[in-house]
Amino acid sequence: MNYIKHLNAVFQKFAEDVQIVPRHISLYMALFQLWNRVKFADKIALSRAETMLLAKIGSVNTYTRTLKELHARGYICYHPSHNPLCGSSVTIITFDTSTGYTSDITTDNTLFINRYINNNKQLKTVRENAPEGQIVELKLQSEKSDATIQKKRFIKPSLEEIKGYFEERQADIIEADRFFNHFESNGWKVGGKSPMKDWKAAVRNWILNIERYSSKRNNYRDENYLSAPNVKNYEEPL
Repeated sequence: MNYIKHLNAVFQKFAEDVQIVPRHISLYMALFQLWNRVKFADKIALSRAETMLLAKIGSVNTYTRTLKELHARGYICYHPSHNPLCGSSVTIITFDTSTGYTSDITTDNTLFINRYINNNKQLKTVRENAPEGQIVELKLQSEKSDATIQKKRFIKPSLEEIKGYFEERQADIIEADRFFNHFESNGWKVGGKSPMKDWKAAVRNWILNIERYSSKRNNYRDENYLSAPNVKNYEEPL
């Protein structure tokens, strides 16, 4: 096993896996260091205190949950122990691309590999029986869907696009300028808090509320809060 190729393949998978967060990478690298220490043996006997220290994880619950998630996503095989005299162990799945994605685990001539498919987020378990004396290599390719993996990024519309949509909705074109100036000034946030996701939906909502906004502006002008009396005698004492 070429550990350089292995790490390159693992980090490539980390980059493509939207469910991976820093605690997964931190724990995986701690396990890799322990694996290197035992010269890439099939199993690593775990000391929870040592592994948590290496991974900089302070919570036992977080540590256990992260181990299980790495196992479920096919990066390791976690072997928990319920015997206080015998600690848990881990087998690192080999990702050396020169030999394909393979697992070194063989029990009763049966190879078990778990892979988490990114596009539908369902756990699939693949079981292959290995004849005696033969090594089974199983290559799994993850099918990716742009609609589910890549988050749709909001693109700020131009004033011309907004005016065109207002015209399409048969709304007052002056409202398009008001709409643009309003959201341009607040960083395109709905209600001043949440980032906008669909500007056309915001336009439709704006059009539905045009009459209410107009009445507020008219009431403000009618009340004329800041106006002073037209005739004032400045000789009178305050």
